[in-house]
Amino acid sequence: MKLHGQNETAYPFGRFTFFLNILMLVLSVSLMFYIIFDWGIWDYLVILTYVLSVAISFLFFYSIKLALLKSLASDMESIEGQEPNGTFGKKQTFLFFIAILLLLITVPLIILFLIPGLWLIILNGIVAGASISELILYVRKRKPKESF
Repeated sequence: MKLHGQNETAYPFGRFTFFLNILMLVLSVSLMFYIIFDWGIWDYLVILTYVLSVAISFLFFYSIKLALLKSLASDMESIEGQEPNGTFGKKQTFLFFIAILLLLITVPLIILFLIPGLWLIILNGIVAGASISELILYVRKRKPKESF
């Protein structure tokens, strides 16, 4: 009988990655405030675009990172000789995430030609969403400190 979270893997990266993501998030939010206040673009469309791009990229990057960590955990189980739990096919999951990633890449490129001003806002939101997902993953998956 397995306890909840027994086969979960720990956060695979170190503190440097954590601090780098904090820096990227601070720079992204700072750039957004600079765009809003210094450029004088206090428009609801700009703010909504930024919030939506942060939310969509956060959901995408967080789900792909969780799926990769679960895949790593099931690979470790199969290496140890245990039967992995029933999971959605790895090829289907991989193709799904590739399709979403292509969508995340092509939407800003299309908007670059349609509304050039929003292109920077969307890319800035993607960076912020990816950084937030990494920070939350770090907090959720870090190794607990061992007691003496």
